[in-house]
Amino acid sequence: MKIRCPKCGWEPEKTSKWRCTACEKKWHTFDTRGVCPACEKEYNYTQCQNLDCTELSHFSDWFEK
Repeated sequence: MKIRCPKCGWEPEKTSKWRCTACEKKWHTFDTRGVCPACEKEYNYTQCQNLDCTELSHFSDWFEK
């Protein structure tokens, strides 16, 4: 199953990291289905890291059907 931004099509690399707004932990959000491994904060929306996009999309919309 491909993971890509539903708005621009950007595909995260395995090395892509997101930062938890609660505890500052950096991790690959798709490895844990949007749950921070350090503090367990759950993210329902994920921000695209493509600098031409940076839009928020619901986590489940990132998975190509």
